[in-house]
Amino acid sequence: MYIQRISTIIVIAAASPALADVIEYEDEERPDFFAAVGGEANVSVVDFLGYDDLTLVRDQWAHLGVHFSGVVVVSGKSFGGYPNDGWGVEGYPYINLAFDQPMQWIAADLPGVTMIELYSNDQLIYTSTRLGGGGPGNFGGLISDQPFDRVRFFDPFTDVDFLDDIFFGPPIAVPAPGALAVLGGLALVIGRRRRA
Repeated sequence: MYIQRISTIIVIAAASPALADVIEYEDEERPDFFAAVGGEANVSVVDFLGYDDLTLVRDQWAHLGVHFSGVVVVSGKSFGGYPNDGWGVEGYPYINLAFDQPMQWIAADLPGVTMIELYSNDQLIYTSTRLGGGGPGNFGGLISDQPFDRVRFFDPFTDVDFLDDIFFGPPIAVPAPGALAVLGGLALVIGRRRRA
């Protein structure tokens, strides 16, 4: 009976509808992601450089408007899976980020597997599919039509999550796919009215 209740709860949680339309990018789509957000020059980056191994991460990147919470530590010597520069972060069991201003996109280089949850005013608005896998060198990114102010990275299979570099940015001027369809339809209607 106890196992059955847990299974029911998991099914209900997995079936929860997303409140945001999100485009997911993985691995070889990394260049497409950065092109969609205006190029890598438009990116805020947390690379976890400059701190000793196992340093607790909190407000070291507050100047970028991001704050970490929970048990999140800088990782380098203790874990060799960060191909960018040899340094990353470990979260037990999550990597939580809160932003000073709303963001519209987030990404990370992954030395394994992660999932990403987006929150707005403490309400979950999106949960990604499983991103990455198979060792270092993976990438996962999300662009949301709804701004978010908090993010949680987690590995669905273990009680620790690893990230290499994290990339994020504020709302962008590029409309989401749903908005593009509406704008396209509006342009068609306006074009027909002008012809009449």
